Amino acid sequence: MPAGANAEKKARIYRQPVAGGPAKLIYTDPGSSFLVDVSADGKWGMLLRLASLSDSTIVLVDFTSGTGKTHVSL
Repeated sequence: MPAGANAEKKARIYRQPVAGGPAKLIYTDPGSSFLVDVSADGKWGMLLRLASLSDSTIVLVDFTSGTGKTHVSL
């Protein structure tokens, strides 16, 4: 496994200040997921969770509270 690989298959979202400073972990998803969009104000994110090629879910992530809510299973 390559260095830095995520063997746990969890997705993590970090907030990184543009001006510098440490990154902050704001959300961890239990599955193989991808952040596909962020709201213009930076408060919300849309995550695509892929359980398999035929089983995927869209999760709305609140970056302020660090919580996610399943909206659509595809």
